[in-house]
Amino acid sequence: MSVLVGCLFHWKQAIRRKLVDLRIPKEAIRTAMSPGIMDTLTVIPVDEIVSHEIPYVRSKIDERGHKKAWNTFWSYFSQTWMKNYAPSWWNVSEMILTYADIRSRTNNPVGSYNNLYKGCFKNGLPNPCVWLQVTKRAAVRVCEMLDQTRKNIRDPPSHLVVADPRIPADYPLDDLDE
Repeated sequence: MSVLVGCLFHWKQAIRRKLVDLRIPKEAIRTAMSPGIMDTLTVIPVDEIVSHEIPYVRSKIDERGHKKAWNTFWSYFSQTWMKNYAPSWWNVSEMILTYADIRSRTNNPVGSYNNLYKGCFKNGLPNPCVWLQVTKRAAVRVCEMLDQTRKNIRDPPSHLVVADPRIPADYPLDDLDE
């Protein structure tokens, strides 16, 4: 079973940054990052990503005039997201098959840290040891919450934005059986 370590937002942010670094045109990036294109890589079975999903995504993007940059991107994707990082860290196809609740696809509790620190350090900046103790307690709390959520012991926080990529209707599912 897949264990989701990362979150969809940060995965897509890393993908987008690489596209920008490669100077791929903004309109092509906008298309690639729109729902039902790049994010479908996270829901297709891992063993189908290279053989079926990447060609599908490429068919949806206008690579003309920037073929070298796109080839560089797909080499980066294969090396980074298929080899350096286990696909089970960012692909949720196994979780979908087991009907796991993946509505909350984020691991970023940082947004709440400002309030946490304001409540703990009313008299300005703390010394580094105090700051580290407070941060460690908060990190342990977040790790426990994520673990309990992953094990279905608790519901995901209700304040999180729902990210629900789906296999597009025009995806050639018949090819997956071959």
